[in-house]
Amino acid sequence: MRMRTILSLLLCCTALFASAQAPSKVRRLDAYLAIRYPGTIPVDDAGNPMRRGVDSAWTIVAETRTTKMNWGYAWRGGRIYTIAATRVTELNVGKTKEGGLPIVRRAAAGNYLWQLELVPFDGHKKAPARVAAGAILIQGKAGVRPFYRTLRTYTELDPAPSV
Repeated sequence: MRMRTILSLLLCCTALFASAQAPSKVRRLDAYLAIRYPGTIPVDDAGNPMRRGVDSAWTIVAETRTTKMNWGYAWRGGRIYTIAATRVTELNVGKTKEGGLPIVRRAAAGNYLWQLELVPFDGHKKAPARVAAGAILIQGKAGVRPFYRTLRTYTELDPAPSV
């Protein structure tokens, strides 16, 4: 009988602590990849390209409950990025590669929209956790509370025509 009471008490405490967690300030994160192909490629005297051919740009759109956000770093594929954040009211992300449908993002009532650009970082900062292949790990703070979010999927955008 005594063991049953102790187990019931432990179960109640666990349920209480689980429900006491503060809700996340980040409502939604979506990743978009734009692959840019060069037009005219400069070459050296031997005919070798002077720079790499394909450039990829990652844009992440975040919807949050607060404006008190501090975006830190992102990790993907063994590379580290700093996050350049801009708060926006509406964002025309581009067109989907499949079907060419326009992607326009707006925040829901009471929420805030952020455009996060991943900028390659030359320094070294170890990822706080193992990042799965193809995933993006985002680090930031909502107020004083740090958070980490993993994005496992992304939408590829239709490349802009080269000139």
